[in-house]
Amino acid sequence: MAVAEPGRFCKAAFGKAPATPTLASACVVGTLMPESMPIPEAFSESLIAHPVYTWTLLVVAVQGIVSFVLLWFFTAPYGRHVRAGWGPTAKARTVWLLMEAPSPIAFALIFFRSERALQPVPLFLAALYLTHYSYRAFIYPFLMRGGDKPKPIVMGALAIFFNSANGGTNAFAITELAPHLWDTSWFGDPRFIVGLCLFVAGFAINHHTDAILRALRKPGETGNKIPYGGFYRWVPSRMNEHGFPDLTTGELQIAQLDMAGAVTWLTVPDPQMTMGEATRRQV
Repeated sequence: MAVAEPGRFCKAAFGKAPATPTLASACVVGTLMPESMPIPEAFSESLIAHPVYTWTLLVVAVQGIVSFVLLWFFTAPYGRHVRAGWGPTAKARTVWLLMEAPSPIAFALIFFRSERALQPVPLFLAALYLTHYSYRAFIYPFLMRGGDKPKPIVMGALAIFFNSANGGTNAFAITELAPHLWDTSWFGDPRFIVGLCLFVAGFAINHHTDAILRALRKPGETGNKIPYGGFYRWVPSRMNEHGFPDLTTGELQIAQLDMAGAVTWLTVPDPQMTMGEATRRQV
């Protein structure tokens, strides 16, 4: 592969010429080769070229680590765990809308400012992102059951930064930092095809599970209920105090497929011959 004019693709991808000769030498026709740089140097280059983008990613990473640690000691006031002591509350539907809306809004604001916004591949990826997050932000809250229940405003406030960062950094990355997306040949790349299939599958599963949740209770019915069906088959009905599946009780079941294509679920005998109950009702 012929080497491009030093910094040509770095300038296109990073908005300026590379800050060091190392990054310039990593630029080749049609691609960037960040793996040729040590991680500390690559991070330093990114801070110089895109400080807002880089610091945002760093803060999101730190926020995730801190949240992971804190949730071992505190139960988030969400769903049936909502309780007093977490400040003022608002309707769950309102809090959901306020915390999810920044994601598609931030994405659109950053994406459509780019001169590459109307190029085929970035525009297609934007359509996928905005389809999903617009549904989550502006449609789902008005379909959800229990939308009038109180929810701590602090829960929504904590999510606003992450959702804003999620939308903004994704939009910036596909329009400014990914030269391989600026050519329609990416539509035939196996990575794009596999990724699109995963997106479509996840989108369908998401909407199906939402439908199961909405039908979980009859009008006026209250109380905690466990959803069944679809991909909920593989979700344990009990969680331990750390939020992990409780596998100390229940039965193990395996699927048997006969010649006609029918599936029968068989219970595996308890080796200790104790009485248990199925973790999930099979459907």
